[in-house]
Amino acid sequence: MKNKKLIGVYGPSGSGKSTFCRLLADELGFHYIDLDLLGHEVLAEASSEIAEAFPSAVEDGKISRASLAKIVFNDEKELERLNQISHPRIDKKLRGIIGDLSGVILIDGAIIHKSEIIKDLDLLVLLSCDRIIRVERLVEKRHISYEKAEKQADLFDGKDYDILVDTSLGLDSIKEEILDVFKRYQMDDYRRDDE
Repeated sequence: MKNKKLIGVYGPSGSGKSTFCRLLADELGFHYIDLDLLGHEVLAEASSEIAEAFPSAVEDGKISRASLAKIVFNDEKELERLNQISHPRIDKKLRGIIGDLSGVILIDGAIIHKSEIIKDLDLLVLLSCDRIIRVERLVEKRHISYEKAEKQADLFDGKDYDILVDTSLGLDSIKEEILDVFKRYQMDDYRRDDE
């Protein structure tokens, strides 16, 4: 894509994707797109289709995200059905946003490796973190039970990356190294398919 560099950032729940992206956006002026927020918008916009596909997720006339999560995260076929409804819409929204931007664009998405945008990425960053630390972060930040945090921590299956960042010690401990790498990347012409 001309005049822009797309960086996909993904990793398991609690690995620090949002914190990592906000650091690069704040310090280096990168654009930041959160696919989870786009997913929330799509959930609202496609609510009638989702309600038809998942009637037990409707409470008081609205889609309950908690009920929908219980359905899809316990059944791979149901998750795929939701993805068939939501992913094309998320991709369309994402491409519309990207089309209006130039420069370096960070795309934060836990399942970016399964989306269509993966083909257009210039760089794919995988964040890793010790499982126990991720679970503790989820309990603290999302105010969920330890058991629920453990389930969320185990849902991730991505392995592909150009850059691997271990956030187990927190981003403050590696902030300068991260900023140095991405400052150099910002000025470089690296693309994933140049390897």
